[in-house]
Amino acid sequence: MTVPDAESRFHVLAVDDSLVDRKLIEMLLKTSSYQVTTVDSGSKALELLGLRDASSPSPSSPDHQEIDVNLIITDYCMPGMTGYDLLKRVKVLARRRGGVLPEAREAGRHEEAQVAPAETEAAQGGAGAGAGAGAAGTGGGAGA
Repeated sequence: MTVPDAESRFHVLAVDDSLVDRKLIEMLLKTSSYQVTTVDSGSKALELLGLRDASSPSPSSPDHQEIDVNLIITDYCMPGMTGYDLLKRVKVLARRRGGVLPEAREAGRHEEAQVAPAETEAAQGGAGAGAGAGAAGTGGGAGA
């Protein structure tokens, strides 16, 4: 069995403030031949995705590279920006830039707490309606 090159593999961005959890996710996905990038915060994820809005200060270095991913897996409870807030911002900022976020799914033990804000926003016609914490397919990268 041959391993596909990095460009043709499904690319996952894992966002978690816990080093142990990031390493575990990375190990599990890499054994299944996924390309995995991990970061420890929502702001770093937005920067890697090239989705920092103009109002956010950019701490990026001159050699900063943006990535395309097929899936984002995020912790729900992180300092600074929750996983729910991250996916809401990904959805809004991607749309502003003409991108598509084809799917966002709820996941995890806090499902009821996550669904209620999304349903409220959807009923009010909010910009982040339907975004959820857990995992979101971004439609980018290989095979999209």
